[in-house]
Amino acid sequence: MGAQKAKKYDKAKTPYQRVLESEEVSEEIKERLRKRYVTLNPIKLRNEIERRLERIFSSVMKKYQISEMEEAEAQEAVMGGMPQPRKSLR
Repeated sequence: MGAQKAKKYDKAKTPYQRVLESEEVSEEIKERLRKRYVTLNPIKLRNEIERRLERIFSSVMKKYQISEMEEAEAQEAVMGGMPQPRKSLR
């Protein structure tokens, strides 16, 4: 049988990095993305997502008169798939 050829992959990149490297995206758009990127805070973004999800759950709970136990189970089903923040090693 023939020898197998080892696959060579490109270095992993984020979508942001790929857009900046793309020749199909204008410099104007890239500059706007750069300015926006430096303002992002992953922890703040995660907290905002959690806050909004809690508001959604609360609204649904009131609308359908769901008990707190059922709400906790629903939140766990959704939030359980989200990565949890790391605890400090201090």
